[in-house]
Amino acid sequence: MVYPSLRGDGTVVPPYEGLLMAWTETDSTMFRRYDYDADMQVLHLQFVSGRIASYQRVTPNVAADFASAPSKGKFFHANLRDQYVAL
Repeated sequence: MVYPSLRGDGTVVPPYEGLLMAWTETDSTMFRRYDYDADMQVLHLQFVSGRIASYQRVTPNVAADFASAPSKGKFFHANLRDQYVAL
């Protein structure tokens, strides 16, 4: 799958739409759960609000660091938010 893809009306299809993901639940105050697709190098994050953002070109090392971070919110702000493209 190539990101982004477009619907017939020209709107972007979120990369997580229609995919079966193996979500990992988290006790973060910022995130409800996350999933990493190593083949596509996409980190999917579901915020506590319910919104899902998918960050492209996230290396396995960065995804593993996020997964093991004691504060996922701090890690996100320092290492993901402004460094990777989100859909």
